[in-house]
This record gives sequence, structure tokens and C-alpha cells, in this order.
Amino acid sequence: MVIDVAPAAAGQVVYAEATMRNKRYRSMPLQLLEATGSKMTVFVYPRTLFQFQLESEVEDELFAVRGRFNVMNWSWAPYRAGPDGLVIPLPRGFKGAIVADTDQAQVSVAAGEGYRIIRPIPPGGRQFHAAFSMPVEAGHLAWSLDLPMGAWDSSLIIKQTPGMTVHTEGKIQGETRTVPQGTFYVMSQISIREPRSIAMTLEGLPSPPTWRRWVQGFVGLLVVGMIVAGVAFALTGRRRPEGPDPAIEAHRQRLLDELVELERSGANPKRREQLLGELERLWG
Repeated sequence: MVIDVAPAAAGQVVYAEATMRNKRYRSMPLQLLEATGSKMTVFVYPRTLFQFQLESEVEDELFAVRGRFNVMNWSWAPYRAGPDGLVIPLPRGFKGAIVADTDQAQVSVAAGEGYRIIRPIPPGGRQFHAAFSMPVEAGHLAWSLDLPMGAWDSSLIIKQTPGMTVHTEGKIQGETRTVPQGTFYVMSQISIREPRSIAMTLEGLPSPPTWRRWVQGFVGLLVVGMIVAGVAFALTGRRRPEGPDPAIEAHRQRLLDELVELERSGANPKRREQLLGELERLWG
């Protein structure tokens, strides 16, 4: 598109602006060249777009997810959602979230929410790598992920296990693909313009047999019972007598008197050693 612009004053800075769906989009500022004109580009995109590329599989009693998160900033100015940064939500009920070592200066874990990008998003965007897990209960998993910025060209890959079925909601669909590394359920090219949630359920996931969970619970109760019994015994067990036996105390006093006399006179060293041994035995 060619636009005629009136001659600008020397050093004047201009920009191009377009409107789409009641939103304004502007180019980067530039100066016009009188002899040749100027060329500029206006990106008619939302200012921020969110993208994720995730892989997942079942590990013991957890559904482990790892991959790359990317927040794109199509503006020429840094983007900051608020004073506390930008929160990237994770599926409800997630646990054990971590951030790659190389990204921890920019991103932290927000307990109960997801990931928090601490610093403003620079022009072009910011990406980071992270992982989290979700509990599997009796072979069942419910996935509900809020996408306040929508999603663009995202994907979620699930490693298939025997008997596993995936039920998606809405327009998001997947397909099963087999490669040398195994069989996977692939949901690709996930693009959502408006803020909303994506949900799915997984059935038939591997889970420990019922008897194993019952045994683990029984062992836990047994350990707690032993601890309680030990505390009760310590509090209510037999107490030692309040004072010494009078007969033993009288005998000990006679030995002490004799030992004092021997120390004073310096006589009979052998008897002195006998007295010391006897006193040590009486005092335990």
C-alpha cells in the first residue's frame, strides 16, 4: 500500500497506524526521506500471543509434562502485565512445577497458579523451558488449562500406554501417531483467539493395584500406632523409686566413714582400694 504524506518538518518522526476489530496497530517510529520515500511495516496482530510445545507421559502415579513456553510480544515496546509480572497458568491441580536452570533468572514458580515471568517481555518475546506433574487417580486424569491470552500454533503430545483413551472437549482434536520411539497421541496446531480454557480427560492410565494402596495405608497406620504407643509408654511407664533404700544408704555411710579414717591415717592401702571398689558398686 502506498500512502502520500505531506512534507514533514526536518527531523520529524512519524508512524503508520491501522485499525482492525476496533483495535489500533502501529508501526515503529521512523523519519521520512523526501527524495525516496520510506517503507514501513505494520503487524496487525494481538500485542501478545502465547505458545506452548509440551510432551507428557505417565511416571508411576504422576502424569509428567515438560516442554517450552513462549510469550510473543509483537510490539516494539516492552510489555508488562502488572507490577508482579505475568502469570502463565498451569492445569488445575498441578504439582511439582520446576523451571530450567538457565531460565530461573527470568521465571519463577507461582504456588497454586503456574509460572510467573518476573521481568517485562521484550520486543519479540520471551521463552522458557519448564516441567510439572499432575496426579493420576485410579487411572483417571482431568486436564483443565486456562488460557487468558489464548494460544497460537501450540501442541501437546502424550505418550500412549496400553488401554489409554483421550477425550477432548470443543474443537481441539488429536490423532494417534506411531514412530520408532513409540506411539503418541498428538494434538497439534492448537490456535485459540479468545481467552478460554481447554479441557480433556484421560482414562485407562497405569495405576498401582488396589491391594498395594491398601497395604501402604495399613503400613502407615501401623507406624503411627507404634509411635503413639511409644509416647504413651514413655509417659505412663514405671517410675523409679523416689529415694534410696535405707539399708543400702546406712551401709554406704559406714564405708565412707572407714575410708575417711584410712585417708587420714594413711594405713592399710589394700583395704582402701577395697572400700573404693565397694562404693563404686553401690553407686552403680
